[in-house]
Amino acid sequence: MPETRQSVERKLAISRKQLAILEEKIALYTELEAPVHLVTQRDMEREEIARLEALLESGELPEADEGTISEQEESGDVIRATISGDISGQVAVGKGITQIQTIGAARPEVTETDLADLRQALADLKAKVEVKAPPEKKDAALERVDELEEAITAQEPDLPTMEYVKRWFVRNLPDLAGAVTSVVVHPIVGKLVEAAGDALAAEFRRRFGGA
Repeated sequence: MPETRQSVERKLAISRKQLAILEEKIALYTELEAPVHLVTQRDMEREEIARLEALLESGELPEADEGTISEQEESGDVIRATISGDISGQVAVGKGITQIQTIGAARPEVTETDLADLRQALADLKAKVEVKAPPEKKDAALERVDELEEAITAQEPDLPTMEYVKRWFVRNLPDLAGAVTSVVVHPIVGKLVEAAGDALAAEFRRRFGGA
């Protein structure tokens, strides 16, 4: 779906929030002592914010968001309708009528069974790391898995940390990268992200792919 000004503004708000969280964590250390993964995530968020700000400043983004019917001008008449989300009932569009109806789609419900399945997937991943990671990297790999679990199960899933862990395994333990990715894109993780809101879900799709 093409990016619009509204979608970029939503992504920018998320990235700024994530950057503020990361900077709070880094502030607990000196710059030289700060964990490498936090510094890496911070720099990634700064790059993303710069990219999004440049998009907004370019003036090339369309104003209309998904679900907007473009303004039509004919013989001096203006007819406008903005309809988004799952809707039901009648929609009136005509001369002299401006109607805006926004009804958000129902958030997916995450059950205890779902959470148990997710915990099992994380446990299986940790077991694979225990068996397959070389001794010199095992402790660091297990720490990354713990960070991944914390990021996924946070009140709002921490996407930068999830992306960092995925990239760490790609760089350091590529044989286990597929197992990590399967947890990141696990259907229950998708439900947790969707439950956190449309903007975060869109950012998840941008970072990790998906429909």
